[in-house]
Order: sequence, then C-alpha cells, then structure tokens
Amino acid sequence: MFIDDFSPYFFEGLSANEGEGIDGGKESASAVFLQLTAACNAKCLFCSERNNPWQERKPKARSVEEIEHMLFSFEGKAFEDIELSRTHPGRINEGEPLTHPHFLDVLRRVRRRFPDKRLVIDTNGAFMTQSLLRQLEPLGPMLIRLSLPTTDRALWTATFQTLNGEHYTNAMGLLERAGSLAGIEVRPNMVAMPSWYGYSAIRKTVKHVSEAGLGSFTVYSPGYTRYTPAEIVAKMRFDKATLAAFTDEMAEEFGLEVEWGLDPRLPLEMPPLRDLFKSLATQGEKRIVVLTSTMAFERAKRNIADSAVGIPATVETIAVPNKVYGGNIGSAGLWLLSDVAETLECVRGATVVLPKKFLDCYGFDLLGNSFITFERENPNRFVRL
Repeated sequence: MFIDDFSPYFFEGLSANEGEGIDGGKESASAVFLQLTAACNAKCLFCSERNNPWQERKPKARSVEEIEHMLFSFEGKAFEDIELSRTHPGRINEGEPLTHPHFLDVLRRVRRRFPDKRLVIDTNGAFMTQSLLRQLEPLGPMLIRLSLPTTDRALWTATFQTLNGEHYTNAMGLLERAGSLAGIEVRPNMVAMPSWYGYSAIRKTVKHVSEAGLGSFTVYSPGYTRYTPAEIVAKMRFDKATLAAFTDEMAEEFGLEVEWGLDPRLPLEMPPLRDLFKSLATQGEKRIVVLTSTMAFERAKRNIADSAVGIPATVETIAVPNKVYGGNIGSAGLWLLSDVAETLECVRGATVVLPKKFLDCYGFDLLGNSFITFERENPNRFVRL
C-alpha cells in the first residue's frame, strides 16, 4: 500500500488539536483525531451538513490499513483522548462511527497500540445493542457522547427521520445502562428545539438522564441558515434568555450539571492578549483590529478593551457576520474568507488579530479558499490565534 492510496484527510490526523481561540470555545489540547467515517445512518432534522449551502466532501470509511498508519503517527505525541468521530476545525463532515464495517476490529487495534488512552465516540445510539455494549466494556476507558434530542419515541424517530423503533430501543437501552457500564462514561447531549418539542418534553428527557444516574447533560443550540426550509426554521427557533433560565431550572430540579456552551451569561474564555498587544505596539503597529463573531462580540469587546488599557496603539474590536450562511449562525468557526474580506474592506494597513478555527490545518476555509492567498493579496498584517 502506498500513501497515494490513503483518504484525502490522512494528513489531518498527524497533528493534535490544541489551543483556545479569541472567540471562546476552548478546544481540547489533548486529543488526536481518528475519524472512522463520514457516513451516517440518520438524517437529523438539525444536521449542520444538511443546512450547508454546499455539499462537504465526505470521506468514506477509512481502511483498516490507513487507520493502522494513523495510529503509528500518534506514537510519541502527548494526548489523552482519541476522537473517533469528530474532525479538525475547518471541516463539517461528522458521521456515525458505528457504521464503519470493521468498527469493533478498529477499536481493538486502537486499544492494542494505546492501552490507556480514552476512546471518544459520538453516536446516535441506534446500533448500540446490549451485545455490542458487552463487547465494548473491556475496551475502556471510553467516553460515549450520546445524541439524545428527546426520549419521546415519536419525536425521536421524527427527528432522526431514517431511524426506526428498534434503533430507538437500542439508544434508550444505552441510556438505561449508562450508570453501570464498566470503564465507559456516557454523556448525553441535546440539540434543544423547544419550538417543536415544547419545554415539557425537554424536561422529561432531562429527567430520564437524571434517573439513569448521570451527573451531566450538554445542551446545543439549533442552528439554521438562510438555505434552511422555512418549516424547519420554525421548529428551530428559540429564545436565548428563556433557554438559559430553563437550563438553570433543570440543573436545580434534577441536581445535574447542565452545560450550554453558548449561554450568553457565561464568561468568554480567551487567551491573554495584553502581551500580544504590547509586542505589536513595540514593533511599531499603530492600529490593531481584533475580529470576533457576532455571537461573542459584546463579551469579547469588554475583554479586549481591558487588555488594551495603556497600550500605545489603537485597538478595535469588529464583529464578522456569517453572511454566506445567514440564518441564526453567528460563529467564527463557520466564517468563510469572503465574510472576513467584506468586513475588512475599509481596513487598510492594520494588524488584524483573528481566530484560526474557521480554517483547516492547511489554511483553507470550508469552501476550499486559501488563507495564504487571501493574506498575500490583503493590505493588512494578520495574526491568527
């Protein structure tokens, strides 16, 4: 087998994900990525891929041979987790790892080479039979992030669309056994859609998580673009303040840690910028422009202003709208270079500080546009964090 036989994303696994962007959203500094496949057995109503204005290039199931070489490349790296589902920044092509035709064989090969690293799997639970769970227990430590939009059978099948009652039973079986699986932690997550489900149905789901003996639950906000059909947008609309209050109520009522990363009340985690500003000013930079997402703008602006006190340069914070996506998207991770270019049309001769998480590890955005080319043709200096 030659390197030309490997999938297009082979080299992306050769670098660990690390760091913390200026737009918040801390990334794991201790994970390597071994996405098994981008194929999926569901057509989730909230799927980010379905709401994209383009079709992402989706790699098929990686061959066992390629996976072995990926594992070889991880040796000597400092990491704790092996992500079997997620991809690097700059990609939106997650799949269902259990659809890989050699799923168990792959996990056993990973475990033989790395006996103590935690395996991390994102799944809808459709294929998590009791037989499979028994075979997974000896392969721990393992974290299973279970996509659990609801525990209502009818809503569950309507949400995943291509999954059936048997798949629902398997997913609920995983939830029921979650507290008793040796070496396996199960962490449910929900894309909250109160406009469709109603808060009473969401409460029942959180209650089931609590009754399963789990201590935490992750909430994600539904995202839609200007390409999303109106009937789906209606199901995804929500009020941030109401959802924030609801997560507080659920945490108190059921004694759970309810995590919602986009809660507007949370402090924004950012790397220290003051030393960077000092260095740039020492180098003679007179104007520093920091780009953030629209979603993080107000919180980021305050942090950046505090970091700029006493700096002998003008420091500005500018929000970059997600104009290509539109809808309710306000994330820096979903910028396109055209979004950045339009925002900077009136900025000349400045040093522009921006998060790098909208680019892949080669410097391309989601449409394959090169940041290197963009930087070369732009009159500003760029610092990526």
